[in-house]
Amino acid sequence: MGLDTLSVLVCRPERAATPFCSKLEQLGARCYPVPALLIEPLQSEAQKRTIKSQLAALDHYQKVIFISQNAVQHAQPYLRAGRWPKCQLFAIGSATAKAAEQHGLTSIFGTNYSAEGAMSTEALLALPELADLTSQRLLIFRGRGGREALAQALRQRGGQVDYCELYRRRRPSALGRDLDASGFAEAEGQRVIVAHSGESLENLDSALTGSRARWRQLALIVPSERVAELAAQLGYSDIYTAHNAGEQAVLKCLNQVKNRVAN
Repeated sequence: MGLDTLSVLVCRPERAATPFCSKLEQLGARCYPVPALLIEPLQSEAQKRTIKSQLAALDHYQKVIFISQNAVQHAQPYLRAGRWPKCQLFAIGSATAKAAEQHGLTSIFGTNYSAEGAMSTEALLALPELADLTSQRLLIFRGRGGREALAQALRQRGGQVDYCELYRRRRPSALGRDLDASGFAEAEGQRVIVAHSGESLENLDSALTGSRARWRQLALIVPSERVAELAAQLGYSDIYTAHNAGEQAVLKCLNQVKNRVAN
């Protein structure tokens, strides 16, 4: 399934974009990686003290949840040393579960329950182990200012939920210049935008200049119905909704774009 007719703007953070672009290029696509989101660890002394104090109280929790691969990565400096209590570990998506295993978190915390079908809050909440949380405490590892839907649902099921916030997301200050310099606007073939999250899409859209209406007519691949709704509200008209933000789901949508043009 070659993608030689496609030119793809990849808006993922650099660490996630590099292997994905390599895969696309192997399939013949022309890739234009322009990160629309930066992931940075919380680094002030006060923030570090807060994280350490939360981890010191881990024996009070029955379950821990890692929202993403970024949460796994940025938890590592705090979890490398010491003896930790056995908790049930939950990960959203198979990629996050795999990262948890590779970094040794399954040996630290114990059982690994992964919401593999879709990388979403809804998939995680469908797990039977989270059906009744009466009198249980849960700690969610995440970035600052994430969505509240998961914690709200867990509390409705009787759980007491706290956050351990490890990193922040922000728009790259040079995003507009990077887009102009990428050459994507003049790329040959069918141009496709891949936005891995709603925040990335919002950052990208805000960086567009006078040609915004033309960009919004390009094929756009998003990872969920929620982000598809956001894209429609922003004015994008050619939206493809992947099953999740994973490589295989996005590749399926890229082939849909290619086949539509070919037909």
